[in-house]
Amino acid sequence: MKSEQQLIEESKRGDGHSYAQLMEAHQDLVYHLVLQMVPSEAEDLVQEIFMKAYHNLPKFRGESSFKTWLVRLAINHCKNHQRKMKVRQTALQSLLWEARGATPVSTTSSFDASETVHIQASLQKLAYRHREVVVLHDVLGFKYSEIGEMLNLSLGTVKSRLYYARSALRRHLTEKSSEGM
Repeated sequence: MKSEQQLIEESKRGDGHSYAQLMEAHQDLVYHLVLQMVPSEAEDLVQEIFMKAYHNLPKFRGESSFKTWLVRLAINHCKNHQRKMKVRQTALQSLLWEARGATPVSTTSSFDASETVHIQASLQKLAYRHREVVVLHDVLGFKYSEIGEMLNLSLGTVKSRLYYARSALRRHLTEKSSEGM
């Protein structure tokens, strides 16, 4: 099996098969990211992102990992799309548990439709810059340093945005919970 670096180099030279392997290796990550950022158009945007990545691959210098470069490209594409379409974002279910001061019994805990709608509405109230760090950290599990690299932010800014985003989400979720969901 070829290394990621070999696949990148071959893709830069126009090898479609190598690029298909790169896409396959990263498609789930990109899809889940886009699904959290722009759920109504995730499939189309993922295709656009991979086409854009292919065309921009010669610009990839290897200063960061390919995954980091691809996620940054995906985030920027979603931002641009949102600016054009003014699409609002979707939810992060675990935040409802956090707002309730509880921990789900298992990772398969589910929410009813009204709770999911409430979480989505709460996330949509956040500024995009706060939403993106919540999705990257709490949904996709990226480290602070990786998020900083992807968004071109300092570590302190990433932590600050995540703190304020979670505080605002807790407030929104608690307000709705006290109203009797």
